[in-house]
Amino acid sequence: MWKALVSGLAGACAVTLMNETIRRFDDEAPRLDLLGMRATADVVQPDHLRTKALTGDLLANTLFLSIVGASSAEQAPLCGASLGLSAGAGALILPGPLGYGEEYTNRTLKTQLLSVAYYATGGLLAGMIYRQLARS
Repeated sequence: MWKALVSGLAGACAVTLMNETIRRFDDEAPRLDLLGMRATADVVQPDHLRTKALTGDLLANTLFLSIVGASSAEQAPLCGASLGLSAGAGALILPGPLGYGEEYTNRTLKTQLLSVAYYATGGLLAGMIYRQLARS
């Protein structure tokens, strides 16, 4: 169980680090941070919203990506990449219907591609780390 959670946390951190770094240099980068803040504002008090949203994103992404532990060690990278691609697709499809706006992940084609790429990379990383941990 701990191997899956460590792997999921690594993938979640990768998604967050990519978002936080690239958004500072590229105006077309996704704003997963703002999307998270908007979603978090619906359920918590507004004080320290950024910190609460970041914590919630890391927790949710960790738990989701830790599903790689349900696969075999050899299939974990493929499982992780699949999980990441599905999370990326969700980041494109769900914000509008949920009322959070589409501007954070659907602004341009580049924004859309980066949104999916962040999650796919995080998922692949989670799977690769799980494979290594499961072998030891």
